[in-house]
Parts: sequence; structure tokens; C-alpha cells
Amino acid sequence: MTTVHHIITPPSAQSPAGASLYYAWFAAMHTRIDIAVVSTTHSELQLNAIMDEVAANAWAIEREANRFDPTSALSVLNSAPANTAVSLPERLCHMLEMCRDYHRQTLGLFDITIGSVGHSPRSIDTLYINNQSATRLDDRLSLDLSGFVKGYAAEQTRTLLSSHGISHALINFGNSSIVAMGSIDTQTAGWSVCTNTSKCQSVTLHDNCLTTSGNDAPTRRHIINPLTGNTIDGMRTLSVITDNAIDGEVLSTALFIASEQQRETILHNISATVLETSQPH
Repeated sequence: MTTVHHIITPPSAQSPAGASLYYAWFAAMHTRIDIAVVSTTHSELQLNAIMDEVAANAWAIEREANRFDPTSALSVLNSAPANTAVSLPERLCHMLEMCRDYHRQTLGLFDITIGSVGHSPRSIDTLYINNQSATRLDDRLSLDLSGFVKGYAAEQTRTLLSSHGISHALINFGNSSIVAMGSIDTQTAGWSVCTNTSKCQSVTLHDNCLTTSGNDAPTRRHIINPLTGNTIDGMRTLSVITDNAIDGEVLSTALFIASEQQRETILHNISATVLETSQPH
């Protein structure tokens, strides 16, 4: 099990009376997760316990949805014979249903089946899901939630913090998915963050999310257009601001791939602000 590191700092002059800035970080989902909290009502011991709960929840999601772990529930589904119903955690079934819905809303540009042998834009139709199990109707079908699970875990983290009465926090999943709750202090209308791009653009987030996707090096070619099978070339990134971190994770990839016409339709389906796009060079 990974360690959760906790730090607490004295209040600044701009902090609400009695508030301290609490910070914690831990590793999960092949990245580092950093969380800062401002609170006037929680003790350090209480915040330590809350962060341990947050980390345990992120690790549990990872154990269910990590395709690189052969013991994960998703890997068990991926390796099961075709037409065999596989019992799954209800949460994972819900994630799969959400991914199928996002596939529709993004015109097929968000596609968790892209790694399947013989992939086609209809590959996702060979997945049958109910609330307790799923069935692959084609044994070539392979599911990958890597472009979804960080946003899902970030939203779960926001929900957990809110359930403990925390309303001011910054949740950072690997600098690519950032959720802001409230403000850092009384003088700021939110949390000032920098886009995860070669040209940093500072933005202020308040009860919303910033997500970035793209190619951060000329030789990186990891995003594939599911409709054509072609990789997206060039050093280019795209950032979006959304109310929901899951929307942000999905859109940052789908809009990166999309044509202008596709982008217009997708943004009609899922509201977002396209914050920054650096051009290929």
C-alpha cells in the first residue's frame, strides 16, 4: 500500500480566521495526487484521517479499473471468454455505462475499446453491461479506462471531501486533471493554477475543473482517432474548463481529435470552455 504524506502550514494573513492550509499527497493511477485544503473547523488529526480515506478510495478504484494489473476486475473481464458474464463491482459497471454514454455524446471520439484487435467504431456495441456484471460479445474486445478513471476518481475525491464538510480544496491528479473547490483565501476568487502546457497560462478555478490532454513532445503519438485509426501527430495540447472532472477528462481527448464541425456538436452535448490549444510545430 502506498504512503499518504501529510503537511500542515500556519495560516496566512489572507486566510479566514483560524484557517490553516493543509496539504497531502500520494501515488495512484500511475501518477501523483496532490490535495490542498483550507479549513477553520478540522483538526490536523481529522484531516489526516480524511486524506487516508481519500487515498484508500482512489486505490480501490485503481484496483477495479487498472487494465495493467492482471488481477483487477477490468483485466478479469478483458481476459474472460466471449459471451461469458463476469461479475463486477457495481461501481465498475457504472463506470462502463458512463463510458458508453460518453462514446455516444462525443460522436465516437471517446472510445474505451480503441485497443481492441480489429477495432471499429462499433466495437463498443460488443459490450453488454448490467449493474452487477458485464459480457464481451467478441473475444477481441479490450477495454481501457485510462482516459476516464482519473476524472472519475477526482470527482469521487471531491464528493468525499464535501461529505466531511470541506468546501475549500484543490485536487490535482498528475497536473492533467485539477478540481477546485471554493477559494484558497479571502482575497482570491478561487485557486490560481497553470495549464499543463509548454506555455503556462494561469487561470483561476472556483468550483470547477481544468483538464489538459495532447502531445507534449514532437515524437509522442499516443492519441488515436477511433473513427480513422490514425494517430494524432505534432506537438499540440488542449485544455478545457468544465464543471465536472469526468467531463473534462473525456473532452480534453475527444476535442483534441475532433474537427471543427465535430467539436461544435460535442460541445453542444457536453458544456465546456476550450481554454488553450497550442498549434503543431
